[in-house]
Amino acid sequence: YLAQALASTGVQHYPNIEVIVVDDGSTDEAAQAYLDDLSKSDYRFPLRVIRQANAYVGAARNVAASVARGEYLVFLDDDNFMKPDAIAQLVRVAGARGVDVLTCAVDKFVGDSAPDSATQPVSTYVPLGSSLAAAPFLNTYGDIFALISRKTFLALGGFTEDSGITHEDWEFFSRAAIAGYSLE
Repeated sequence: YLAQALASTGVQHYPNIEVIVVDDGSTDEAAQAYLDDLSKSDYRFPLRVIRQANAYVGAARNVAASVARGEYLVFLDDDNFMKPDAIAQLVRVAGARGVDVLTCAVDKFVGDSAPDSATQPVSTYVPLGSSLAAAPFLNTYGDIFALISRKTFLALGGFTEDSGITHEDWEFFSRAAIAGYSLE
């Protein structure tokens, strides 16, 4: 799904984006060839492909954040697909509200094709924000597709790099809420 996720970055209305793809030890020849081609392509936004030995998802995200230059960080999994105004809306709301971490509703689709405007989601998940009482039992914060202030990300030390442990986003959002950062 990586090509679909990247395609959704290329159509963003927000003009000031850099795209960083971290290959976390891929051994698939087709994936490696795709990333080779991607790194040489004429992409709409500045794009970098970084390759590293497998260190797991939290470490890969931390590497991307360490080379990113923006005021905000947005992370995507390869199965995420952004609407064209997603980044513009997140930046606008974060700036207007002065929040440190901003998550959003997530539409769930099934199938191998990218969703289009005619496709209805199977479900929609609307996060509650920083509900510390419920968070140990249910991810009330949202998906990894979130806008995070670079300053907040660095202050919290990024994502956990424990190999084999999932939900590093949930853990990061919990640390942000516990530390008193605004999370909406």
